[in-house]
Amino acid sequence: MPQPDPLSDQQRQTVNKRLSLNLLIQGAATHAFWSAHHLVADELNELEPELIPLYEQMLLHGNLGYWVGGIPLIAGSPRRFWKRVSKGRFDHPFAKHPFFNRHGSPLAIETRKELKARCKAVGLSTRGFSNEVNGTRTYMKLMELESEHIFALQMLGKRACHQIYGIPMKLLRASITSTPKWGEVRTPKTLRGKMLMPLMVGWGGVMRDEGQLVVQGKAGVWPLLLHELVKGTVELICLHGLGDLADEHFDVAMDHTEHVEYEFPMIQIGRLVFQKFLAALPREISLSECIMHVARMEPLDLEEFMFHIVESPNRATDMIRTAAAAT
Repeated sequence: MPQPDPLSDQQRQTVNKRLSLNLLIQGAATHAFWSAHHLVADELNELEPELIPLYEQMLLHGNLGYWVGGIPLIAGSPRRFWKRVSKGRFDHPFAKHPFFNRHGSPLAIETRKELKARCKAVGLSTRGFSNEVNGTRTYMKLMELESEHIFALQMLGKRACHQIYGIPMKLLRASITSTPKWGEVRTPKTLRGKMLMPLMVGWGGVMRDEGQLVVQGKAGVWPLLLHELVKGTVELICLHGLGDLADEHFDVAMDHTEHVEYEFPMIQIGRLVFQKFLAALPREISLSECIMHVARMEPLDLEEFMFHIVESPNRATDMIRTAAAAT
């Protein structure tokens, strides 16, 4: 039987807005992880011709790892998770989020099907153990190849992020390192969260440096570095939509949304959601501006927008144009 919501209507709307923005943030980062190496392919090939083929393998191994193998053993079955969310009886914020409730499970099924098809098309095993073994080999090979080009790759990561979002490179801090953890990290409250934390191979976000907000990304290899830089950049843009919250509402939103356990399902469906988001954007408005306008939407307007990017993209486009015209 559904439990009564401990949050007020306003608090729940704020939590749902933050979850929606987090989904777009993780979706943007995962989309960059999948595709941004093509933006700077010439530069990567000049550094080391083997990098891009290995990146292509890594992105398949890495994303498949959220569905099969060790991560689901800790984080839980993705299929079961999204099925419980869709029924709305799960004691979890996602189950009280209308978009996740309606579209989470279908998007997860579509994503998993597409991912397995891509793996099979290039001859990669979709079995959990094989994926982990082969993924680890690919990762170690990349670390070895990249070790001779660390500085160049760090600069290339910043340049690629700048190309996508227009963020000044002077606001980006990039580091390829085997110890990516930085900043004050929210301590996981659950055993599952504590077990997942050591599996994080990249860290990205917003930090204050000499009085100004900057983006910092740290990761073990270049695609993950770009993932973290993009995640931090989109988070910085989205702060426009949360910066005016009263402290008590901001704290409630953070307490109900900022948990390591929530990143994994966000990544599972985030890329597909972000692809649909990109398809709905008006071409005369830059990507960064579109995200800013979305982040500034009122919670119920953002809820409507999220439905539209899946169900009626033209209406999502109109909402962004209306928001842009009002500024």
